[in-house]
Amino acid sequence: MGGWIKPPSQFMAVVKGDLVTRRREITVEVLQGVVMTSPVDKGTYRASHQVTIDSITMDYDMDRRDESGDATIQAGAQVIGTINMPFGDSTVQTNLPYAEVLENGHSGQAPQGVYGPTFAAIVEKYR
Repeated sequence: MGGWIKPPSQFMAVVKGDLVTRRREITVEVLQGVVMTSPVDKGTYRASHQVTIDSITMDYDMDRRDESGDATIQAGAQVIGTINMPFGDSTVQTNLPYAEVLENGHSGQAPQGVYGPTFAAIVEKYR
């Protein structure tokens, strides 16, 4: 005779935790991808990438610089660490006025753009 050793509700808590972890991991990978493939002149574009959870922002700061990308990734990782639900919108974005031009291949450092190739790579990885 079979039966549950542990109630299914305990299993669901484990699944939820796994999904939250996976959501965080994928969001970090997207952030790292767009930051590290961003073309760098003064570091403004690289510093412009932002992470929001279940919202978007229209903010940007033309004076912020991050040539290495480390500070931008660290700031985004702090936001990503607040994810506590398995499903929702994890948004990585930039609002710089010239971002669309860069995404359309204007920079020789990123002739295919930044967001498109990063998205394609993440989709392929988790296929």
